[in-house]
Amino acid sequence: MPFRLETAWNEAWLAVYKSDGSGGAIGGGSSTVFPIPLWQTSVKDKITTQSGTGRAIPDLAWNAAKNGGVLVYMDGSWNEYGGTSAASPQIAGFFALVNQYLNENGMDFIGHLNPLLYQINDSAAFNDILPIKLCTVLAGEQVTNRQFQYDDNGELMYSDVPGYPVTSGWDMTTGFGSPQGKAFLNALVKVMENNE
Repeated sequence: MPFRLETAWNEAWLAVYKSDGSGGAIGGGSSTVFPIPLWQTSVKDKITTQSGTGRAIPDLAWNAAKNGGVLVYMDGSWNEYGGTSAASPQIAGFFALVNQYLNENGMDFIGHLNPLLYQINDSAAFNDILPIKLCTVLAGEQVTNRQFQYDDNGELMYSDVPGYPVTSGWDMTTGFGSPQGKAFLNALVKVMENNE
């Protein structure tokens, strides 16, 4: 099995994301406006009532870290970018390649992806992102998406938003995890064929 260490994105310690000096972390939560859609009822027991009891996000995860992020050549130099601004176009590109494959093989385009994601029953399709402690300092504890920072006196300050834990299977921090290329494509094709 290949080495596939992924953690929940929480670079609260990296004060480059916001003008107030705070870092970035993965979001998540449940809606107070939109109810849980029928296709998401399989994870209903994992949707916490901290923010709402409706439609929960995310559905899946993708690398958004600035530390080890996306290299972009711009204005004569290489720069490293992270956050959802880097992850969103990557996942869009991934699904464009999936649609291209489906089209080249005489299949329909994906269409509404979300209901299909919740029908995939193949553990190889996603890399389940699990809680992990990489070291003894707080920045190495990737077990939640709660943001933190240190004040001018070096005292730890947590965000008022408590965040959500990273758990096995679907969770409100990383969804099902990150899609795993060909294994994900094969599982998605199987679901689409079963729905015909």
